[in-house]
Amino acid sequence: MGLFTPSYCKEHDFEWYYTPKASKKYNSLSFLRDFEKIEFLYTFVKSLPNSKNFIFDRYNIAKVLFWLSNSEYIDKWGNKTNPEWSGYENLIDRTKNPFLDLVMRLNHKLYENKTLTNVLLTCTLFKCLDLDGEHRWIVDDPEFWNDEKDIFQRFMDRLQLNIDIELTPDMIKNVL
Repeated sequence: MGLFTPSYCKEHDFEWYYTPKASKKYNSLSFLRDFEKIEFLYTFVKSLPNSKNFIFDRYNIAKVLFWLSNSEYIDKWGNKTNPEWSGYENLIDRTKNPFLDLVMRLNHKLYENKTLTNVLLTCTLFKCLDLDGEHRWIVDDPEFWNDEKDIFQRFMDRLQLNIDIELTPDMIKNVL
């Protein structure tokens, strides 16, 4: 960036984000100024080993990660619990954060579409995508994603053939 780059915007290599120093840095950032944490997560997304392989807004991915880090489950009695990906260490753990797992598997240029990103987020949170099995095309089939024409509708048509739940507009997490 520039001579006066804030410390939370400083870029590091991928491994650094898994150190206690990175965790301490993230947790010290102010919740009153959310953009600090989003900027920190943006540098994390840029450091991902496959980051150069995909084209969709890395900043939007950072915003999704920030949203995930602050999400809570609230049951019908008002009791709050945190999902398994809450907290910095869990957020950047692909075994606990299914959306990060999806992002880290991408090996192609995913068409940039906020609605599509929100659908992918919803599908990963509901755990209705089997990225090692029948839904591998989402991360491994560059041919599917090369044609931007009607990509959202083609994606939804193909997805609806293979998932166990019916996605309705009220289920889609509108994060971006």
